[in-house]
Amino acid sequence: KLFEYIQAEIPVLSNNLSDCKRVVREWEIGDIIEEYNAEELEKAIRKMAAEDLSKYQPGLKKAKEHFQWEQEELKIKEIYSSL
Repeated sequence: KLFEYIQAEIPVLSNNLSDCKRVVREWEIGDIIEEYNAEELEKAIRKMAAEDLSKYQPGLKKAKEHFQWEQEELKIKEIYSSL
């Protein structure tokens, strides 16, 4: 879902898994739920709902350009050709 949200330019509220966390923080596309439980999830949703989510748009636009299939296709072809 992370990359689907990026492609739709929707701010992300992500779990604390290292890969997801890295993408969200590096591209500044949303927020992280540090502890994944009902209370923390509610807090994070309320916090994001109160924010101006347009602050994430520049990062979402850049991430969308970076994480598109045409870019990934080149990487996969390169990997396959090296085998």
